Amino acid sequence: MVNWKRARKSHKGKQDPVVRDRKQADLDMLELAAATGEIDLKYLDESFFLCME
Repeated sequence: MVNWKRARKSHKGKQDPVVRDRKQADLDMLELAAATGEIDLKYLDESFFLCME
């Protein structure tokens, strides 16, 4: 029996923790503003495809 999975490049170990924490804080602030109705938050990928939750 043979299992095959495509190889994925991971950038997890290459991330700068300070920059990642800052970006996460920005996202948290945007999600809070969306939850209170101040803004409509849309999630887009790199091709600007709208990702619905």
